Amino acid sequence: MVEYKFEAYDMFEAMKDAIQDDVVRYIYRVNIVTQPKVEDRLANATVNSPSVDGEEAHREPVRNKQEIGRNDPCPCGSGKKYKNCCGKNK
Repeated sequence: MVEYKFEAYDMFEAMKDAIQDDVVRYIYRVNIVTQPKVEDRLANATVNSPSVDGEEAHREPVRNKQEIGRNDPCPCGSGKKYKNCCGKNK
């Protein structure tokens, strides 16, 4: 039984050494990628922005479609909940 404990300990130490070797190997392979500074991105955004006849293009905000919840009042004006009126068939 004692011999198995020694063998298990040696195997565990070998596994720890293998993990350390793998970590060091992966660290040396890492490539660092730098991102452009915020000022550079802002300058590029203003230069590349679309314009109409030399003027700034007026951009409309994106509007999300308002969804009706099941327990909200029905938009048809019946006074019932949506799930009991127009949403019943859906």
